[in-house]
Amino acid sequence: MVRVIMFDFDGTLVDSMERLTEIAADEITREYDIPRDEVVSFYRESSGLPFSEQVELLFPNGERNSIVVNRFESRKRKELFTYPLYSDTIFTVEGLRSRNYRVVVSSSNFQENVEDYFHKCGLEFDLILGFRNGFGKGKPHFDYTIESFAVEKDEVVFVGDSLKDAERALGYGIKFIGKLGMFDIDTFKMKFGVPVIENLSELLKIY
Repeated sequence: MVRVIMFDFDGTLVDSMERLTEIAADEITREYDIPRDEVVSFYRESSGLPFSEQVELLFPNGERNSIVVNRFESRKRKELFTYPLYSDTIFTVEGLRSRNYRVVVSSSNFQENVEDYFHKCGLEFDLILGFRNGFGKGKPHFDYTIESFAVEKDEVVFVGDSLKDAERALGYGIKFIGKLGMFDIDTFKMKFGVPVIENLSELLKIY
């Protein structure tokens, strides 16, 4: 029986991925000679990872990697509060918490960004986990969540919009639900055979 529901941040709770993809493409093509459409495709496929890891995968030990990452993160922070919540985010999170589920955010966005965003919009979670050195989405966040709430793996489900989210959740041994956005139903089903939702509020019909 599920007791803890974990959510990705960008593209799952917050409608930000289209803009973040644009910023990533801007900054990478500004420093490296690579077609923009290739950058967009790579960014989408590897989303769910911290941006610094994405850039390093694309350009191992690239001399301009730190410049790209710093500019991207600066622009992302500057625009943070312009990214809207999906229309049913508040309704869904509050609905799940009212039913006594523990609701957690697990993001590759920086801890400070995620905390500041939800503090400003007044939406409460039982736990907010962002990225910091040595502590990121995947096993570190899953371990921490399971320990914090004294639950087993089969009592946790992760909801995310990226293929990397699915890989990490299923690889760790917890349930995963794909949210449509960057990827369609067929992609999630074909690669992972997982349940898929179009809107967050569909979770209230499941849980």
